[in-house]
Amino acid sequence: MTAPLPPGPLIRSIARDVARRMAAEQRSTHALRSVVGLVDADEDDLAFDHLVHVVAHHRFPVLRSEYDRLLAVAARLGEVEWFVGMGIERLVEAEQGAVGQFPAGPGHIADASSR
Repeated sequence: MTAPLPPGPLIRSIARDVARRMAAEQRSTHALRSVVGLVDADEDDLAFDHLVHVVAHHRFPVLRSEYDRLLAVAARLGEVEWFVGMGIERLVEAEQGAVGQFPAGPGHIADASSR
């Protein structure tokens, strides 16, 4: 059995994915660059902390797949309770082209399984 990969590469890929989407929306991504620098310096704990704080502070939208990857990193670092407490889940957006994602509310279908 092989040892799990360190969280650094996953943190780097999440930061780059978020930065790419925010740059496409003309939003500043400077704060996310330092996350990659922390990963490069083998400071995975600090990189994760910084990434979560940057996303929360700037209210960058997070895709469900990115949130799931962040949660996986939190589990590897033993920081699930802290991560959930940061409230990043409220920033989660549906993936582009996701099937079964419908707006809720009067006159709307709640989800695809209700059909």
